[in-house]
Amino acid sequence: MAAEASVLRQKLKAAVQEKGGDEPTIAERLDSWGLGVSQLFIGICAGGVWLADGSELLLISSVTREVAEEWLLDPLQRGFVVTIVFFGILIGNFLSGPYADALGRRQPILVSYVSIFVFSILSSYASGFYTLCCTRFFVGMSFGIGQPACNALIMETSPSKWRIVMMTFIYTLFIVGEAYSAFLILVDDPFMVDLHWRRLLRLGALPALCLGSLAFFCLVESPAYLALNGRNDEAKEVLESIRDSNYGPPGVDYKMPTQASGSRMSFTSRFAYIFGPQLKVTTLILMYSCFTLNFCYYGCLYAFPQVLPDLEMDGSPAVQLLVGALWEEPGFVLGAILGMQVARKPSIRIYLFGLVMAVGLFIVGAGHSGDSSFLHFALMSGYYGSKAFLAMGFLLVYLYSSEVFPTEARVTGTAVCLAAGRVAGMLSPLVFEMLFEATGHFNMFFVCVLVLALLNFFLIPLLPFETFGITLKDHAEPNLEDTRIAGLDRRAYGAADP
Repeated sequence: MAAEASVLRQKLKAAVQEKGGDEPTIAERLDSWGLGVSQLFIGICAGGVWLADGSELLLISSVTREVAEEWLLDPLQRGFVVTIVFFGILIGNFLSGPYADALGRRQPILVSYVSIFVFSILSSYASGFYTLCCTRFFVGMSFGIGQPACNALIMETSPSKWRIVMMTFIYTLFIVGEAYSAFLILVDDPFMVDLHWRRLLRLGALPALCLGSLAFFCLVESPAYLALNGRNDEAKEVLESIRDSNYGPPGVDYKMPTQASGSRMSFTSRFAYIFGPQLKVTTLILMYSCFTLNFCYYGCLYAFPQVLPDLEMDGSPAVQLLVGALWEEPGFVLGAILGMQVARKPSIRIYLFGLVMAVGLFIVGAGHSGDSSFLHFALMSGYYGSKAFLAMGFLLVYLYSSEVFPTEARVTGTAVCLAAGRVAGMLSPLVFEMLFEATGHFNMFFVCVLVLALLNFFLIPLLPFETFGITLKDHAEPNLEDTRIAGLDRRAYGAADP
C-alpha cells in the first residue's frame, strides 16, 4: 500500500512539473542567463527603428530652410513640414498598441522598416508642399508603428536588472542616427546655407533598408507574448536561442502563464484598463511626462538648426549639431547609472531639475554678444546640458512607461504614452514658429520649455507605483485591494509604499 502511494505521489509530481508548476517563469529564466550577445543582437535588430527615427527627424528639421526657400513657404507651412511627421507617428503609435499586443512584437517592427525606407525615398521626389507633407506623414506613421513594439520586445527579452542598460543601448542608436545625419549635413554644407535636401533624404533612408534586412532574417519574437498566447513550442525555441547565445545554464521549460491560451483583454478593454481606477493617475501623469519630454526634445531638435547659425558658438553650425547629438550619450550613460542605483520616480525628477537648469542657462547665454566669457559659457553649457538631460529623460520616462503596464496591455499603455508625446512633437515646431513670428526672438519658446519641465517636476511624486527592481507582470490585476486579499505583496505588484 505504501509503495502504491509513493508511486502515486511521483506521478502527481511529474504531472505538476509537466504543467510547469515547479518551473521558473520566463522572466526568471532570462534573469538566470543574464545579459549577453542575444540581447545585444535583439537590440540592434529591433532598436534600428530608433536609429532610423533619429536620422530622418534631424534631416527634415535641418533642411526646412531650403525647402521653404525653394517653394516660398510661410513660417507655419515651414513648421508644418515637420509637424506632419509627428502626426504620422501619433497615428502609428495608436495602431501599434493593439497591433503588437494582438499579433506580436516582431511583425510591426518589420513593417516599420519597410515603410520608413519606401516613404522616405518617395518624399525625396516630392514636387510640392502637399506631396511632401503626404509622404512625410507616412514616414512618421512608419516610426510610430515600430517604436512601442520595439520597447516592449526589449523589456520582454532582457534580464530585470539590465532592462535600463538595454533601453540605454536602443536610445543610443537614436544618437547614432542623428550623428549619421549630422555627418551627411557636414559633408554637404557645414554652414547649412545651401543643402541638397533631396539627396540628403535619400541617404537618410539607407539605415532603415540595412537594419530592416537584418531584422527580417534574425529578429525573434517575444517569448512572453508567445507563451501568453499558447505558442509554447515557439517560445521555447526563442528561449533556446537566447540561452545558447548567452551560454546560460540548461533548461528552457517555464511556468505557464495563468492564461496561456491567449490574452483575456479585448481591444477596448486594454484601453479601459489603462484608464481605469487602478492605472488612471499613472497613465495621465505619464502622458503629460511624455508630452513634456517630446515637446522639449523635438522642439529643441527643430529649433537648434534654425537658431545655431545666428549664435556665436564654437565651430560651424553643422559641427555643433554633431557635437550636440554626441552630448546625448553622456545623458544616457548617466541615466543608466542613476536608474540602476536610484528608484524610478526620484531619477525622473533629477532629469527634470537638470533640464530646467540647462534651459535657463541657454536662455541667459543666447543673447550674449561675444564680450562675456560667462555668457558664452552659459550658452554652450545650456545647449549641451539640455541635450544630455533630455536624453536622460527619454531613457527614464520611457523605461518607466514600459515597466508599469502588464504584458497583455504593455504595448497599448506604452503606445498611449508615446502618442501623447507625439502630440507635443506635432505642436513644438508650430509653437516655435508662431512665437518667433510674434516676438521676433526664439527665447520665448525656451521659456515654454522651462515652464513645462518645472510643472512636470512637481507632478512626478503623485505617481502611485514604483517599478525599480520589479519583475514585469503578465496580467492586469483588478485593483490593489484584490491584490492584498489574494495575499500578494504590494511591492511585488509594483506599488509604492502606503
